[in-house]
Amino acid sequence: MAKRKKALATEQAALAAEAEAARMISGGDMPASMTVTGPTDATVSTGATGPTGPTGAGGGDGLTPYERFLKSQEQAKRQDAFQFIASSLQNWGIEGLTDTVFSLMSDPNIGDQQAIYKLKFDTTINPATNKPWNEAYAKRFAANFERIKAGKPALSEGDYLTAERSYARALQGMGVSKLATRANFNKFISGDVSVDEVVDRVNIAVNRIENAPKATKDALAQFYPKLSVLDIAEAVLDPEITLPALRRQVAAAEVGGGAITAGLGITQARAEELSAMGVTGAQAREGFQTVAEVVPAARRLSDIYRETPLTQAEVESEVFKTSGALEARRKRQSLAEREVASFSGRAGATQGALARERAGQI
Repeated sequence: MAKRKKALATEQAALAAEAEAARMISGGDMPASMTVTGPTDATVSTGATGPTGPTGAGGGDGLTPYERFLKSQEQAKRQDAFQFIASSLQNWGIEGLTDTVFSLMSDPNIGDQQAIYKLKFDTTINPATNKPWNEAYAKRFAANFERIKAGKPALSEGDYLTAERSYARALQGMGVSKLATRANFNKFISGDVSVDEVVDRVNIAVNRIENAPKATKDALAQFYPKLSVLDIAEAVLDPEITLPALRRQVAAAEVGGGAITAGLGITQARAEELSAMGVTGAQAREGFQTVAEVVPAARRLSDIYRETPLTQAEVESEVFKTSGALEARRKRQSLAEREVASFSGRAGATQGALARERAGQI
């Protein structure tokens, strides 16, 4: 009798453990109709084979209660693993993969590590969506795939998200939160653009371009169409444009703006030449204003005395002290001296004063 009671107790304990596991998997208490109960004295029979309970302890799957308990534990672990995958995707900002994760979990031939690989790197078609398995992941972490193509190491998801947050804080702190977009973050990460460089680039855009005179913006559009006025801040954040090159382009545009303000034409090469010599935007505005005053007067005197006209480039050379400045000065002074001499000795004081005034214009 004691042995029968002990066997009965063991059977009931196993069934109770199975019931508890089922309750944990379902996430709550089991309905009363599903509560597993152990056999009673009335259902236990004795014989050569010893005590027996209901076939398969109410399962019909040929498993003992303990085997069924172990199986439920494995199912619980699998469910937890796939739940972790789903949570990770959500934390990474990848939405809409719930059904995909569930379908992978339902496939007994796919483990959680295989599922992660498929969602990250498998480019074959998912029959449920007719799209690559990794499409959502590849879109979310696009810069990593660009880095891999370029032979650079991919960032971990955590480092990737940290970089995005750093860029966002920097841009928001400078009052250009509209530039804190995932598309820009992808460019920064794939191009290895540091946060400090992003700040430098935005300073160039905001302080030297967006607040620049219209003439400077016009010159920028003329010389460097990619740096359009319509979206200048976005353009200066392009990693394909190196920061030193960007500074040179902006400086050249400021020089070009000085020429345009004075009503003069200027080529990109000339603007770059002058800016490379250290001519600033303010110096360019002053200098080209002088050029604009001297050139017309010099041309008039050249026509009068049938001399080779003094060109804008020559006057620029003298004003900005570039190559050919001495020769340009000699030609200008020669015209001025001829104008004064033409009146000296053969005209009165009034005409002499007029000659000096005309010569003084150049």
